[in-house]
Amino acid sequence: RVVDWPTTFVRFGNASLAHYLTFYRVADNAMPNLTDPRVIWLKGGLFVALGLLASTLLIAQLPDLRHATLLIIAVWAFCRAYYFAFYVIEHYVDPTYRFSGLLHFARYAILGSSPD
Repeated sequence: RVVDWPTTFVRFGNASLAHYLTFYRVADNAMPNLTDPRVIWLKGGLFVALGLLASTLLIAQLPDLRHATLLIIAVWAFCRAYYFAFYVIEHYVDPTYRFSGLLHFARYAILGSSPD
């Protein structure tokens, strides 16, 4: 189902939680999947570069061991949470289910059912 952006937020008073968690969905043909390996590698490299840049700027702003350690722990914990959402759930909890993004997973986790 395609959700109309304005009505998603206008009907704030009497919509269900499921309604709010569908705001991110778009038509199935809105954007095709990446298939070119070069573009996929470029995208991964850009994520790494962005993460390194952000980490460097944070450490440059707060250059002590405590902040660096907290940044490392935060990055590690979010990586583990991402692994949990997209690997552990699909392979050990619900092998028939596939998630398309973090909001898709959040909806599944909150409602306990398939968002489709």
